[in-house]
Amino acid sequence: MDFDYIPCTVASESIDDDLLECTMEGCDCDGECTAASFCPCILSSMDNYDEEGRLEDGRESDSSPLLECHDSCGCVASGCRNRRVQFGVKRRVEIRPSEGKGMGLFAVENIGRGEFVCEYAGEMISKEEVERRKAEEGGSRQHNYVLTVKEHCAGDTVHTWFIDPSRKGNIGRFCNHSCNPCLGVVVLRVGTTAPIVGLFALRYPRLSLKSQSSTSISNFRPISLTSSVYKVFEKILIKKITTFHISHSHNYFAHCEFFYRLPVLSSMVTFFYFNYS
Repeated sequence: MDFDYIPCTVASESIDDDLLECTMEGCDCDGECTAASFCPCILSSMDNYDEEGRLEDGRESDSSPLLECHDSCGCVASGCRNRRVQFGVKRRVEIRPSEGKGMGLFAVENIGRGEFVCEYAGEMISKEEVERRKAEEGGSRQHNYVLTVKEHCAGDTVHTWFIDPSRKGNIGRFCNHSCNPCLGVVVLRVGTTAPIVGLFALRYPRLSLKSQSSTSISNFRPISLTSSVYKVFEKILIKKITTFHISHSHNYFAHCEFFYRLPVLSSMVTFFYFNYS
């Protein structure tokens, strides 16, 4: 396994730092950060996570962005229940051969529905760098695990993110496809504009979890999701419908595309935050 291990996504030199360095204001909560206490980091009418740290039931169908509290917040990190993905992998998993699919990621303990399993981490690279690496591989049959996240607002592409875990990555690179996946994709933010791709359990995989995600197999079933766009500076929450689908070419690029249905907007609107939950 020839790659450098990184716990979370890092930006390559091909990425404009301005795209990622815009930071979010933190909360000043004294007690628990919950929807009931009107924590400004929780934009939904329900909490992001329950008391056990699992994705709140019904959160996946809510149209508000998922934002975690972060270093600029006044809350105490150890006691804040709106922090989960930033603490990394907590469930016991292992990498071992997966029948017919090379190496795979497996659970060695029960993982409940809504629990965070891992981030799909890699290098965030530009489109030009994607093409350069593709050409560099040439005719080799080496798999490429670039995840493409494309945002659309009112029919226009706002931004496209490329995450490549082939050279630098974490355990998420060993997830496989399935027509009956046990993991779901949630994109969230922790204090900055940089997207974090979180993989959460959709059901109880028990000890036979062969983590399923959107890489390298063509028969992945499309999933319909809802989402929101969050404007950083004016904090305007805009509802829309998002369609999520996976496609890829012969070189195994995974592709996630998001189409936003938006109301009429005022001029000079810059969108940074989006979530598909």
